[in-house]
Parts: sequence; C-alpha cells; structure tokens
Amino acid sequence: MRPGITRAGLPALALLAVAGAPAAPPDLSGRWARLEVTTALSDVPVVGDITSETRAISIVDVRKTASGYEVTERVCALANDSLGGAVRARFPRAFLRAVSGASAPARLAADEGRLRYEESRPVRVRGAALEDPSREALPTAPSDPRLVDADEDGQPGLTVQVEGLVKGEIYVVQRDESALEGAVLAPDRIAGLVRWKAEQVVLGASRDVLAGNPDNRPHPEPGRSYFRMRRVPARATCPEVIRRASTLFR
Repeated sequence: MRPGITRAGLPALALLAVAGAPAAPPDLSGRWARLEVTTALSDVPVVGDITSETRAISIVDVRKTASGYEVTERVCALANDSLGGAVRARFPRAFLRAVSGASAPARLAADEGRLRYEESRPVRVRGAALEDPSREALPTAPSDPRLVDADEDGQPGLTVQVEGLVKGEIYVVQRDESALEGAVLAPDRIAGLVRWKAEQVVLGASRDVLAGNPDNRPHPEPGRSYFRMRRVPARATCPEVIRRASTLFR
C-alpha cells in the first residue's frame, strides 16, 4: 500500500469528506476548471537530486458517454519551477495550443457509500509522430524525420523558455502517461492524486548549459502530485479561470 493512499486508492482526507455520499451520483457533464500539480525529482550531475514542480491550469469539458464520461482538456497556463524557483520553465501560447485538445475516459465508482473519480489518460507524445507511441524510442536528433514542429516556431519539437539562474530556450520532445484518482467532494468539486510517468528528450538548446537530459521521476511522496477540479460556467474562458485560480482551487 502506498503511503497516504487508502485501500480504495484515494486520498484519506478525500474519502472522509464524501462519507455518506448520495446513492444517485451527480452528473459531471459540463465545464470544469482544473489545477494539476506534479512534483518530480531529477538527478543532475554534480548537483544531485533536485525537486521540480509543474503546475497546470486547464479548462476541462466533460461529456457523458454510454460507459461513463469523456474528458477534453484545454491547457490555459503551465509553469515549472525548480531549485526553489531559481530556475523556471515557461511555456509560450503556441506550446499550450499544441498540448491541448486531448481526450480521456473517466468514470465514477461507488465505494462503500463514497464516490470515486477515475480518469485514465493514455500515452501522449508531443513533438513527434510515432507509429507506436507507447514503445517506440523518442527521437534524439533534430534531423529525425519523426519530429513535428508542433508549435510551428521553426524549431524541432516543442520550445520551452527557461528563466532565472540560466536563461535560454530548449527544444524538446515529450512522452507522458497519467491517471487521476480522487473523490467527488460535492457536485461541483473533485480532488485527488495524480499518478504519472514522463519522458523528455532535449533535442537542442540556445545555450550549451541547457542541452542536458536529466532523468525525471515522480516524487516518492504521493501527496506531492495532486489535482483539484471545480465546476465553472459553460462559457468560462482561460483568462477568467486563471484570474480566479486562487479562489477556485483554495
């Protein structure tokens, strides 16, 4: 059993919050705002392990299907901080557009009077077109014909801007897979943990110091990777959700 996870696979506090949930589950269809935080450890030569945190704010449209729900995500804001914020990765709008639009199945499951939310996101490759996204090795050279200029900026793969102690750009291709497991705390609120794994290859950089490929792995404390969802009006926009983030995800 993983620390911080109950036998049902949900955060203990979330399970307590939904004790006595109604027999008829709420309809999750509609628009939601989502905060997703993932925390990683990276092995950097000489320095050793460093912690980095990625925060994503998204608009999520949920549609009911015969087997549950289909969840489509539009990424509104994305940021990554490491070394206590001394190094920051920033993602241009073209990057956000390139990584938006993915859909994933979700479902509600009753568990001893509680409602469990489960969303399983398939393997996603960004910046390359692979015949087998799950098993095929990611490109490592800028000349690889499988690469796609996903953000259409003239550089291979996707471009990430780096600020702080080191400034510049890196050109990457990424692969990730994740699952969200949480609880319906109220008809307009869901929260839980994120299980994830990710791989990134740096194809090139504007400065040599940025050209390395540190090995990222999930932080061993499960509670450091989590999500929160709040229902928002059907016409809610990214600027509105970003502006209200501190209230929505409190």
